[in-house]
Amino acid sequence: MPSNLRLVLATKDANNFVQENLDDILTSQYGRHETRSFPTINTDVTITWPTTGETMCYIRFLQGASAYDVTIRDAPADVGRVFTVPTGSGFTPILIQQPKAPTTAFILKVSVVQPTVPMFFF
Repeated sequence: MPSNLRLVLATKDANNFVQENLDDILTSQYGRHETRSFPTINTDVTITWPTTGETMCYIRFLQGASAYDVTIRDAPADVGRVFTVPTGSGFTPILIQQPKAPTTAFILKVSVVQPTVPMFFF
């Protein structure tokens, strides 16, 4: 199923005036959605890349009363990349590009319990 991701960025100055903006649409012939659960703290969850052509994954991490860390790794032995989801009432997006083959999965570890984390592959 074809899918699109629209990316809109705006760079503002100290007075909140937009100085530069970007409006891109990333298209794909493919599209998958899944929801993952992180029922325990700091436990590795392996996400397998679809084998139908998807090469990017857009993930939405819900914000809450406390900030928390998310670690992304391509293999169990990797140190990984860590980012912090800040406090708030919205969500923090992350876009992951599939690394060069033979990577078939990636590993997420979250420092809090997350009942649902939506993932969109395209």
